[in-house]
Amino acid sequence: MEIFLSDEYETLWTAISAIMSILATMMAIFALIYSIRMYRKTMQIVHYGEIDKMYFEILKEALNKPFLLRQDRERTLDEEIQYNTYAFIVWNFLESIYDRCMLDHALQRTWFPIIEAERKIQPTLDTRR
Repeated sequence: MEIFLSDEYETLWTAISAIMSILATMMAIFALIYSIRMYRKTMQIVHYGEIDKMYFEILKEALNKPFLLRQDRERTLDEEIQYNTYAFIVWNFLESIYDRCMLDHALQRTWFPIIEAERKIQPTLDTRR
């Protein structure tokens, strides 16, 4: 009779062990998926902050040199070179943002109005559309 009881307990513990192993594996998979999602979200936030910082630096340049934003103004040769270089920097940056917006649609709400505003400021370099 004792042998029969020990076999039952052994079978019970084997079943419990198998169930716990399956549960542990499922929890590990869910934890991995959750970690990956959180990592991606964190990277998006960090990356978005970096994009904002880069655009802020571009805008600071325009604040220091207002002629960079006015297309109808007469400029010296040096100012014309700076204007064209600034416009190229802005459009290069915005094209990168546009490409990123195609992958991350949440960025479109923020950046499409900025792209449109920049297009109105410097439409002569709008070669993409």
